[in-house]
Amino acid sequence: MLSATPKSQEVEVSERVEEKICEDRISALPNDLLVHILLFVPTKDVVATMILSKRWQPIWTAVPRLEYNDIREINNAEKESVWFFLDKSLHLHKAPILERLCIRLGESCPIDADVTKWVANAVDRCVRELVFELEWSAKPTSMPHSLYTCETLIELKLSQKVLLDVPSSACLPSLTKLFLCHVVYKDEVSITRLLSSCPVLKMLLVYRLSQEDDNVKTYSVKVPSLDEFRYINARSHGNESGQSSVVIDCPALTYIFMHDTSGDSCSIGKMPHLEQMSENVPLLWSKPDHVPKCLETHLEVFKIISYEGGKEEKEFVEYMLANSRCLKEAEILLSGYTSLEEDKKMIQELNSMFKISPSCRLTFY
Repeated sequence: MLSATPKSQEVEVSERVEEKICEDRISALPNDLLVHILLFVPTKDVVATMILSKRWQPIWTAVPRLEYNDIREINNAEKESVWFFLDKSLHLHKAPILERLCIRLGESCPIDADVTKWVANAVDRCVRELVFELEWSAKPTSMPHSLYTCETLIELKLSQKVLLDVPSSACLPSLTKLFLCHVVYKDEVSITRLLSSCPVLKMLLVYRLSQEDDNVKTYSVKVPSLDEFRYINARSHGNESGQSSVVIDCPALTYIFMHDTSGDSCSIGKMPHLEQMSENVPLLWSKPDHVPKCLETHLEVFKIISYEGGKEEKEFVEYMLANSRCLKEAEILLSGYTSLEEDKKMIQELNSMFKISPSCRLTFY
């Protein structure tokens, strides 16, 4: 059996020394710098650094951004939920302020788990951005009431099996971004309370995708500070309780996107600062008595999705082109349900319409 030569032994020793020096250099960095480095590492790996050495054991507990996700994993239902790792690791986590906490729990999450206790814990630690998505097999669950009075919260995303039950004491003085995706509302009062509790809200995104009733017939959005509103409603109707509607009263809006194939009626108040609008809604339109101020002074882009050339659609586009003095671009996405000949005819009709803005360009897709 051949033994290592003195030269090869020297190389091995040298490599081990270099590794040790490198390790010591990293470990010798200040705690704040080590925490900053760990911000760019997945949470599971962040927690795993505690086994490196005694020096590293407390470092991960100060990392202010954490993400736990077991949604959309392959064969997710057969795997242990990230809940168990989340529950154990957050018990040890000590950061006084959480910049971001993201919790996404899938079907493998046990239905008897207290999934919202760490939301309450995050509120106690002045969380600034919270993402909570729940796709378990149990019924929708309510958030702790303390969430709706969190003074530090800047961005909130709630999704799936979340029951929005907003107390009368709700007050979110710092919230600027709100995302509500496929949530269930306790009643119409809850969404009204939530929005009225956000005095500086700038961006609101709403997805209503469920085939089931989300308990809101009149979805009222009245937010004086709102700058951007995105609304997607692909629910199916035909329920016995009557027609639903969405009411928008946000005078500060500069951008609005609406995609609504549910058949709900839509009422939109004055938007004097509107600069861009994109719509795909069943058009029930009548010519207003006065030209909206936003058309005369602000609107630069508008988009129509699934245009089929119906009478009301043509009248609407004609009115927009004839009265939008600042319009730079009108994007029209044809529905795709018409023939090539019909498409050509519609494009010719649209191109022949009067445009008050000399710089307006029509784009067809």
